[in-house]
Amino acid sequence: NRGHREELLFEWGGGPFGGDTDFYKLRFETSWYFRGLGQFFPEFARGHVLELMGQAGVTEAYGDSDRTHIWDRFFLGGAYTLRGYKYRYVGPRDSLDEPIGGNTFWMVSAEYSIPIIERVRIAAFYDIGVVNEEAYDFDVSGVADDAGLGLRIDIPQMGPMRLDYACPINYPDYLGGKPRFQFSVGWTRNF
Repeated sequence: NRGHREELLFEWGGGPFGGDTDFYKLRFETSWYFRGLGQFFPEFARGHVLELMGQAGVTEAYGDSDRTHIWDRFFLGGAYTLRGYKYRYVGPRDSLDEPIGGNTFWMVSAEYSIPIIERVRIAAFYDIGVVNEEAYDFDVSGVADDAGLGLRIDIPQMGPMRLDYACPINYPDYLGGKPRFQFSVGWTRNF
């Protein structure tokens, strides 16, 4: 219910390591946890938690390579990123309108959770992010966001079970605007 975590990740492929593609990948993740309104209203808001999370990343080909493989690109959508959209569905598309991922992404999420009974919490959240095709392209023209409500059940020996209902707010046309349920088991994992 309090503290923070930051992570800077670097991957390097090809070049002196061999392989069929020369690329590098940078990703930064941060999560901050606060006691919510409990610090201001201790009797009313005991156990409330505010989680703020952000992440951004870039991958780029270098040397003799002119593109990154699809498995080295970034995607958003699903239970741990933009919850109002299908898993890995947010980002650049190919000629058949299939997701192919992008070389730059960023996203931010805010979640406020309140305990209901022991091991059960409800949450309200907001997510926003974008995936762009080119490396170091942080343009916001294709941004997608959502808001919703969730249920958190802490299961001993397994971790939390999460059920979220998210409604898209602003989004590119290809995503549609249908509300979506997301289900996951385990602790929040940034990207």
